[in-house]
Amino acid sequence: MLESSTVVWLRSAAREASYRLARFLPESSDAVQPDSPIHILGTVVEASAEATAEVQACVRACLWFTYRQHFEPIPGTVFTSDAGWGCMMRSGQMILAQALLRLSAGGGGAGASLERREAATVALFADCLAAPYSLHRITLEGQAQGLPVGRWMGPASIAQVLVRLADRDAPSCGRRGGRGGGRGGGGRGCRRRSGGAVRSGRGERLLYLDPHEVQPALRPDDPDVASCHYGRGLRTVRVGDIDPSLAFGFLCGSADEFDELCAGCARVGSSSLSAFSIAEARVLCYERAGSEAEEAEPLSSDDDDDLVVL
Repeated sequence: MLESSTVVWLRSAAREASYRLARFLPESSDAVQPDSPIHILGTVVEASAEATAEVQACVRACLWFTYRQHFEPIPGTVFTSDAGWGCMMRSGQMILAQALLRLSAGGGGAGASLERREAATVALFADCLAAPYSLHRITLEGQAQGLPVGRWMGPASIAQVLVRLADRDAPSCGRRGGRGGGRGGGGRGCRRRSGGAVRSGRGERLLYLDPHEVQPALRPDDPDVASCHYGRGLRTVRVGDIDPSLAFGFLCGSADEFDELCAGCARVGSSSLSAFSIAEARVLCYERAGSEAEEAEPLSSDDDDDLVVL
């Protein structure tokens, strides 16, 4: 029996309220210890007494995307919020946005201020159909590939959706200028059916940005860039707590850097079990119904621990 619209609305409202209250919960007591180098998107923070403050500055400089509410309905649906199901999509947005921001510094936007470049980048991810990498575009592209709107999307699925959207918007994405930019790397990791951006490594723990917080919709004409920077305490997760189903992102500024990346990955793979392999050509292996689409929990699921590892 189908649930009434009132019950669905109450459940959605309760979920959004729980994520808004989450910001008031105490942060993890696991502080960053300055006893070893910390890698954050290609930047190495050496061990020192000032390391914690430097790491905090690096993390807060990263773009952070979260659940949003009160945006225009996704076409063909009544969804005006992605709370509870859009975490992996927001994680994918984080990685792509950070890459585009770095590319803008080395391309035509080199003379623009960081504030202007950030505003221009964030606008590409605004919560409206017109923005090329919006939640609206992501969900509709997923729907075209058999993934229903309002359902959790896995790491491989969001990666393939972003590839398709970037191919359509090559000038904004900067794909014409090479195979990426900078030597940074990140990943969309998760516990079970969850997402987040993982951006740095330190020993057995990783720093991450958590998308599980509800904020007002991001406007395309005047994006609130401040809401796209995480301003509270650092969060870490044990490597062993991350689901092995995840996606890595690497940004290479030239063909030489790409070749160097491939060689480095080959060296690692020759001495240990590699987490991934590199193919000679692009392989599109979209998850259709029968894989992640069938495994994804419905909108009512409360098991959502997606995060973005720095």
